[in-house]
Amino acid sequence: PPPTPAPDYDCLDGLDQWYTLWPTEKQDWCCKHEDRACYHCDEGLERWHEEWSIGKKDWCCRHYGQGCEAQLHSTECTEQGLELLPVEVSAEGS
Repeated sequence: PPPTPAPDYDCLDGLDQWYTLWPTEKQDWCCKHEDRACYHCDEGLERWHEEWSIGKKDWCCRHYGQGCEAQLHSTECTEQGLELLPVEVSAEGS
């Protein structure tokens, strides 16, 4: 069978608002083929929780398993009784 033609994406159109305007397929294609509309997930990784925007966390989590937010709770005994405490869990690598 003949090769599937590349999508006809204009990776400059709407680039200033790519995260909110573009469908995921266009984001993925433009990032992979033209290095546009990419979050560079290795930059600032050591402080991702404090420094990354919600959009970057979401994108990097979906694409690379980095910056994922998961809210779980653990219990801890205190003098006042049982207390629920948030526990951070990060998804690693994919």
